[in-house]
Amino acid sequence: LNTRRELWGTDCYGYGNDTDAVYKNIPFYMGLHKNVGYGVFFDNTFRTFFDFGKERKNACSFWAQGGEMRYYFINGPKLMDVCRRYTFLTGRPELPPKWALGYHQSKWSYYPESTVRNLAKEFRNRKIPCDVIHLDIDYMDGFRCFTWDKKRFPNPKKMVSDLKAQGFKSIVIIDPGIKIDKKYSVYNEGVKHGYFCNRGDGPLLKGSVWPGECHFPDFTNPKVRDWWATLYKGLIEDGIAGVWNDMNEPAIFEDGSFPFDARHDYDGHPCTHRKVHNVYGSLMAQATCEGQKLYLDNKRAFTITRSAYAGVQRFASVWTGDNLATWEHLKIANIQCQRLSASGISFAGSDVGGFIGSPNGELYTRWIQMAVFHPFFRTHSSGDNGDKEPWMFDEKYVNVVRTYIELRYQLLPYIYSTFWQYATDGSPMIRSLNLVDQSDSESYFREEEFLLGNNILVAPVSAEGISSKKVYLPKGKWYNYWNDELIKGKQEIEANTPLDQMPIFIKAGAVIPFQP
Repeated sequence: LNTRRELWGTDCYGYGNDTDAVYKNIPFYMGLHKNVGYGVFFDNTFRTFFDFGKERKNACSFWAQGGEMRYYFINGPKLMDVCRRYTFLTGRPELPPKWALGYHQSKWSYYPESTVRNLAKEFRNRKIPCDVIHLDIDYMDGFRCFTWDKKRFPNPKKMVSDLKAQGFKSIVIIDPGIKIDKKYSVYNEGVKHGYFCNRGDGPLLKGSVWPGECHFPDFTNPKVRDWWATLYKGLIEDGIAGVWNDMNEPAIFEDGSFPFDARHDYDGHPCTHRKVHNVYGSLMAQATCEGQKLYLDNKRAFTITRSAYAGVQRFASVWTGDNLATWEHLKIANIQCQRLSASGISFAGSDVGGFIGSPNGELYTRWIQMAVFHPFFRTHSSGDNGDKEPWMFDEKYVNVVRTYIELRYQLLPYIYSTFWQYATDGSPMIRSLNLVDQSDSESYFREEEFLLGNNILVAPVSAEGISSKKVYLPKGKWYNYWNDELIKGKQEIEANTPLDQMPIFIKAGAVIPFQP
């Protein structure tokens, strides 16, 4: 309450609790009035504002800087039903490949090839489970998308094949900026066929990102999306199993984003960037997902995107962006993933340990413990503040981290089944307590505890050096995972939190299948 929020996709490097706007643009909120739950989805891609009692304390309002006043009122009366109907409206996901629900390791950047091979070897030698290695922008030839740096990666196909034999999938990053370079085939094709965005007075839009001066595809044009999809052929023939889209707010260095006079096709309804900005990243993710499907030989596609509009769950998973290695950001990640899940985007996670800065062993361990219960589970770091591989910390932390990553793999049948429920009827995978029992006013402002699926409740440890914490259990009966104590719900309890324990509770009567 007493807040105003803005939706305008922004590359908010090192964002904080009060940063507004951020990366995602989901114009949807839920409310509870006299125990009747409802939702409002304001389907408008312009810069949008939501005012919750800021201007007038008894009024909630929303508006946009253009477009139609088109919104959907979703009657519950249960908040869980609002979530399900919202995804019925905006779309439900396809099941991902099962490996995508495993543990991912990433950094800006793992190179050259010997570094990647050593990373894989360390995971296997230390018996820390890991399914996926991510390659950031330095795998490319001068940051040209869809290329390899042949000095750093002389034989990428063999490297990817060897990693696959060790049980690793490889994911590469692709940004929207295409380097202005007449020797670069992607640039030449884009110019020849008119696939790049123009300025209002005619010339091609230019902006500087990692490769230097770039042009940018107009993903609102179906022909451009189809072309972009075909560009993935080479990478997938090299064995790449998934794609990570970044910088797609869209972000450019000098001005933050595209100028308002940039022109777009918008599926045959030409417009300026003011209408396109918030949906640009989602359309890029759609083209990326469809490109993988063209060449994956009937395997499932896996896409990650940083920027997104409502409905992105049909095409991609998301992460919460360039966060900090702080206890506050562990808390923020917890809240962000709960709210994304309620907004149709369950396949979400954060950069474990914080992208910017160096966590100590305790912070990294506590973050891993929480992220085990987030559908997308990836450690990622900027690389310039020390690495964040699990073995970079003291052995006491490494052992706990290994045990929790093993727990993630043991729980995969449950997590996969929970994903199936989400894909089938739109039930959010992660649930805030108010979604579980909206009649219990004690649940309204609880932001630490959440459920994964129907039957597992966790309360991440988000403060340093504590040996216990208060946890609120909703109605029903709950078993303490660590000692099988049966506890009646609808009360706050004190849970022990030694380093190797995060409070975990299992709903009485549940069957939780484990795998080796």
